[in-house]
Amino acid sequence: MTPLTKNFPSIAPHNVFLAVDKGAKLLDLVNRGTVDLDDTNILIDDRPSFIKSFRAAGGKAVEYDPDTLNDAIDKLKALINN
Repeated sequence: MTPLTKNFPSIAPHNVFLAVDKGAKLLDLVNRGTVDLDDTNILIDDRPSFIKSFRAAGGKAVEYDPDTLNDAIDKLKALINN
């Protein structure tokens, strides 16, 4: 069981995407009609450039720091519950 499925069992694995350029991937998924910008599109990453790109594409982002994992989990829970 991954940390994602353990902590967020309501997120289906087919709704998780991996890509190098996260903002470009979000825009690609929107253009294909796979996701909508009205959906809750969330990126969890440790690189500020990827977070900036994803937010610029209309998504929400949580900065991940392995030293403060619980902080990232709390931020993610807050995004999901809003």
